Amino acid sequence: PIETDEKIQAVITVKEFDENNYFIMGTKKGLIKKTQMSQYASIRKNGLNAINLKDGDELIGVRMTTGESEIIIFTRNGYAIRFKETDVRPMGRTATGVRAITLRDGDITVSMDIVAEDQDVLVISENGFGKRTHISEYTAHRRGGKGIITYKITEKTGAIAGARVVKDGDEMMLINSS
Repeated sequence: PIETDEKIQAVITVKEFDENNYFIMGTKKGLIKKTQMSQYASIRKNGLNAINLKDGDELIGVRMTTGESEIIIFTRNGYAIRFKETDVRPMGRTATGVRAITLRDGDITVSMDIVAEDQDVLVISENGFGKRTHISEYTAHRRGGKGIITYKITEKTGAIAGARVVKDGDEMMLINSS
């Protein structure tokens, strides 16, 4: 993401706008949207709307997919849901999206990623604690459920700051506000 004075913008490098590939977008309020890449091929100089966000909602992630991927979404209060991308129908550029996860009171989504078999999930808390779990521990469910516990939140650990699907050899940089 690129942070500007007004907002955070996601940047994805695309060489071809293949109509068989999709952009998956996740929001803070637990919505997900799937749009064919070809809908973004003709960009005007003033840009294109990629998603309509409801008041108070924000984009938390964008990923490129093949249409047959699995998605995993994580919440600040330690829940995660894994589901098939085929559970999300393709939508137009200006659509809002559909429910990816049913959030509990006071919760928000903090991260979204594409599932890759034989990889792990790395969850990092606000107080710097981390947990790495094999992706097979996250069973697939239907889109819109409440999710499973991925990390027990305590006063010591703090809430979830972020999560990613990782593999051996990946490098990561973590930066705090201090």
